[in-house]
Amino acid sequence: MNKNNYKILYKSYQSFFTGSWIIFLGSAFQIVFIFFADAILSRFLQPTGFGLINLAKSVVLVASAISLFGTQTGLRRFIALYLQERAYGKLRGLLILGLGIVTGSGIVVSLFVYLNKQWLQDAVYHQPEIAAVFGVMAFGIFFVNLKQFGLSLIAGAKRPLLKIIQVNFLEPSLVVGICIISVVFALPLLSVVKLYFGMYVVIGFSALLFAFKALPKSLFKDRSLVFPVRIFFKFRVA
Repeated sequence: MNKNNYKILYKSYQSFFTGSWIIFLGSAFQIVFIFFADAILSRFLQPTGFGLINLAKSVVLVASAISLFGTQTGLRRFIALYLQERAYGKLRGLLILGLGIVTGSGIVVSLFVYLNKQWLQDAVYHQPEIAAVFGVMAFGIFFVNLKQFGLSLIAGAKRPLLKIIQVNFLEPSLVVGICIISVVFALPLLSVVKLYFGMYVVIGFSALLFAFKALPKSLFKDRSLVFPVRIFFKFRVA
C-alpha cells in the first residue's frame, strides 16, 4: 500500500471516528438533559399535571405519524436520488408536493383534535383539564409535521450533522429551557403547555431552515418544475 492510500485510509478513519463522537455526544446530551428536565418538571407539576402533558405530547406525535402517510420515507428516497442525478426540476416538484401533503394533512388532523377536545376529555381520557391542554397542543401536530418534512430533506441530502444539531442539541435545550422557566416563575399547568407548544413551533421552523440549508444553492436557481406524482405515490404504497 503506497503513501497516498495510507493517507486516504487515515482520513476515512478520522472522519468515521469524528462522526461517531459527535453522534455519541449528541445522544448523551439528549438523554441526560431530557431525563433531568422531565424529572424536575414531574416534581414541580405533580404526577397529574406532568401526566397530562405527556399524554398530550403522545397524542401529538402519534397523530403526526398517522397524518404523514409515510411521506417522509418517499421524500428521503427521492431527494437522494434526484440530487445524485441533478434532476432539479423533479426535486423542486417533489419538495412542493411533499410540503403540500404534510402541511395539508397536519392542518386537517390538528383541526380534528382541536374540535374534538371536549369529546376526548369526556369519552376517552376522563381527565378534567385534558380539553384545555389539547386546545393548546392540537396545532403542535402541524409543526411536528413540518419538523419531519425538514428532517426528511436533511436525510435525503445526506447532512447528518444538521440532524444531530436539530434532534440531539436544539430540542433537548428547548426542553431544559421549558423546565427552567416553569420552575423559576412557578408557572401554572396551561402556561407550561403553551411553552411546549412554542417548542413545537421552534423545532418545526428550525428543521425547515436546516433542511433548505442542506440543499444545493443551484436548486433555487433552476427554473424547471416537474411533479413526480405517480412514482412518488407508487413508492409510498409499495
